[in-house]
Amino acid sequence: MKKFGKITAGILAAAAVLTMSGCADNGYIMTVEGVKIRNGVYLSFQQDSFSEASNRISESAETDEDNSENSTVSTDDSTVSTENSTETAEEEKYYNKIIDGQPWEDWVKDYTMKAIRRFVGIQKKCEEFGIELSSEELSDLNKSVENTWNSADIYMQYIYGITAMSQYYENVGIGLDSLKEIAKVNALNEKLFYHYYGEGGELAPSQEDYDKFVSDNYAAYRLLTLQYLNDYGDPLVTDEEKAEVDALAQEYADRLNDGEAFVDVKYDNDLITAQRTARAEADEEYTEDNEDGLTREEYIQKAVDEVEVEAGDDDHMNDEVLYIEDDVLSEDLQDYIFSLPNDGKTSVFKGESGYVYVVTKLSMDDLENWEESSHDEVLYHMFGEDYDGMMDIMCQNYTVDVNSWLVDHKYSPRKMYERS
Repeated sequence: MKKFGKITAGILAAAAVLTMSGCADNGYIMTVEGVKIRNGVYLSFQQDSFSEASNRISESAETDEDNSENSTVSTDDSTVSTENSTETAEEEKYYNKIIDGQPWEDWVKDYTMKAIRRFVGIQKKCEEFGIELSSEELSDLNKSVENTWNSADIYMQYIYGITAMSQYYENVGIGLDSLKEIAKVNALNEKLFYHYYGEGGELAPSQEDYDKFVSDNYAAYRLLTLQYLNDYGDPLVTDEEKAEVDALAQEYADRLNDGEAFVDVKYDNDLITAQRTARAEADEEYTEDNEDGLTREEYIQKAVDEVEVEAGDDDHMNDEVLYIEDDVLSEDLQDYIFSLPNDGKTSVFKGESGYVYVVTKLSMDDLENWEESSHDEVLYHMFGEDYDGMMDIMCQNYTVDVNSWLVDHKYSPRKMYERS
């Protein structure tokens, strides 16, 4: 489930709106179902919309460079050629795009209003069910927001010369109280989700359904990675050289299948890798007048002998868990891991781009404390979309009384993005 309105919203859009002024967060832009919405709350969600629009445009460009008929993002007839200047191309990218059948600016407005309705809906439902934050939770949350407000982000400081994040937020019209409101509703959102799907909730899954979802959608494994590269990082050319890497990978797999501790095999692989790096670096930096008066061979051997790597003492420190929709691994390796039985056996997989993997597939039941620490994540993966859909339907017909001049003019998406 995506959490809307994060308190760090808008950072990615800062380049376009940072230097604007005269947008103090001291008023209300609309009333939704009787709830007043601060200017800053609206602007924060609007910047989330900028980022989401940018992501959709980028994803579409990656999958369909020609903006084919099947793409969800396209360019309208007024778009100029991409052979024009960088500035024109950037303007084209955002302002002349069609997202899900809508012009960019209309899409941003609708996406922002959807978040605003959800913002109100969560509060309404929490009031209905008596869900609230404790005084301690609210105090901790406010302190966290204030720490963000007063923090000095190195990137923003270097690029834009701001001394604290408060300067950024104020420049884009977002005040501290707005950030606190959003953070509070984010926290209520989590509580509301668990009211429905957590233990004892009216929509909570049975243990059987929960276990089946974990079995079908998660994989536990340990991994060692080798490459067809020489000491200098150059690709191996001959079959004989590649066969040596294959043999080493198989040796590791055999040792693990014979019951040797994973940390011991990993230590050997880490040591070999570090020694190869040291060997190449020593060879490149060697000079005949080195202070020890060593020959090249002696100098390299000395560097290799001095290499140390950390030895592990707990195999479980190397346990990894993969969710089926993750993209942390290459697609071919991920598919291979999910295809293996959960029997603790180790095998060798030759992946793409010169990688060789030693893979141990584990049972999810073998993991230490995973169930307890990841229960929330599993529920989100199981029901996040259902929850979002339910909330959107509940909020879609809320009565909205909006200051059209602020929404369509002063804070219009294009104007806010262009003020740079």
